[in-house]
Amino acid sequence: MISIIIPVHNEALRIKETLYFLIKNSSSEIISEICVVDGESTDQTKYEVRNMIDQYPIIRLISSPKGRAIQMNNGVHHS
Repeated sequence: MISIIIPVHNEALRIKETLYFLIKNSSSEIISEICVVDGESTDQTKYEVRNMIDQYPIIRLISSPKGRAIQMNNGVHHS
Protein backbone atom coordinates (compact mmCIF):
# COMPACT_ATOMS: atom_id res chain seq x y z
CA MET A 1 0.00 0.00 0.00
CA ILE A 2 1.22 3.48 -0.84
CA SER A 3 0.29 7.02 0.13
CA ILE A 4 0.10 9.79 -2.44
CA ILE A 5 1.15 13.20 -1.11
CA ILE A 6 0.03 16.31 -2.99
CA PRO A 7 1.40 19.66 -1.76
CA VAL A 8 -0.98 22.47 -2.76
CA HIS A 9 -1.24 26.23 -2.50
CA ASN A 10 -4.20 28.05 -4.08
CA GLU A 11 -5.15 25.12 -6.33
CA ALA A 12 -8.96 25.40 -6.02
CA LEU A 13 -9.40 25.45 -9.80
CA ARG A 14 -7.45 22.20 -10.32
CA ILE A 15 -7.56 20.10 -7.16
CA LYS A 16 -10.90 18.38 -7.80
CA GLU A 17 -9.84 17.33 -11.30
CA THR A 18 -6.54 16.00 -9.95
CA LEU A 19 -8.19 14.03 -7.16
CA TYR A 20 -10.87 12.58 -9.44
CA PHE A 21 -8.16 11.49 -11.88
CA LEU A 22 -6.19 9.73 -9.14
CA ILE A 23 -9.27 8.00 -7.74
CA LYS A 24 -10.52 6.84 -11.14
CA ASN A 25 -7.14 5.61 -12.35
CA SER A 26 -5.79 4.00 -9.20
CA SER A 27 -6.51 0.72 -7.52
CA SER A 28 -7.78 0.87 -3.95
CA GLU A 29 -5.70 -2.25 -3.34
CA ILE A 30 -2.53 -0.25 -4.01
CA ILE A 31 -3.30 3.26 -2.67
CA SER A 32 -4.04 3.52 1.03
CA GLU A 33 -4.55 7.31 1.12
CA ILE A 34 -4.24 10.55 -0.79
CA CYS A 35 -2.85 13.29 1.46
CA VAL A 36 -3.51 16.82 0.26
CA VAL A 37 -1.10 19.06 2.16
CA ASP A 38 -2.35 22.63 2.04
CA GLY A 39 0.24 25.39 2.37
CA GLU A 40 -1.91 28.23 3.71
CA SER A 41 -4.10 28.63 0.63
CA THR A 42 -6.16 31.80 0.48
CA ASP A 43 -8.63 30.55 -2.13
CA GLN A 44 -11.21 27.73 -1.88
CA THR A 45 -8.69 24.85 -2.01
CA LYS A 46 -9.49 23.55 1.49
CA TYR A 47 -13.23 23.85 0.85
CA GLU A 48 -12.98 21.83 -2.38
CA VAL A 49 -10.94 19.08 -0.70
CA ARG A 50 -13.25 18.89 2.33
CA ASN A 51 -16.23 18.42 0.03
CA MET A 52 -14.50 15.46 -1.62
CA ILE A 53 -13.51 13.85 1.70
CA ASP A 54 -17.18 13.17 2.47
CA GLN A 55 -17.49 11.15 -0.73
CA TYR A 56 -13.97 9.65 -0.80
CA PRO A 57 -12.62 8.86 2.71
CA ILE A 58 -9.29 7.85 1.16
CA ILE A 59 -8.54 11.62 0.90
CA ARG A 60 -6.96 13.43 3.86
CA LEU A 61 -6.45 17.18 4.24
CA ILE A 62 -3.39 18.30 6.18
CA SER A 63 -2.62 21.94 7.00
CA SER A 64 1.00 23.01 6.73
CA PRO A 65 3.13 26.14 6.51
CA LYS A 66 3.78 27.30 2.97
CA GLY A 67 6.74 25.76 1.14
CA ARG A 68 6.86 22.59 -0.94
CA ALA A 69 9.63 20.92 1.08
CA ILE A 70 7.86 21.61 4.39
CA GLN A 71 4.57 20.40 2.93
CA MET A 72 6.12 17.17 1.62
CA ASN A 73 7.79 16.48 4.97
CA ASN A 74 4.52 17.09 6.83
CA GLY A 75 2.70 14.81 4.38
CA VAL A 76 5.21 12.01 4.94
CA HIS A 77 5.00 12.51 8.70
CA HIS A 78 1.19 12.20 8.68
CA SER A 79 0.94 9.30 6.22
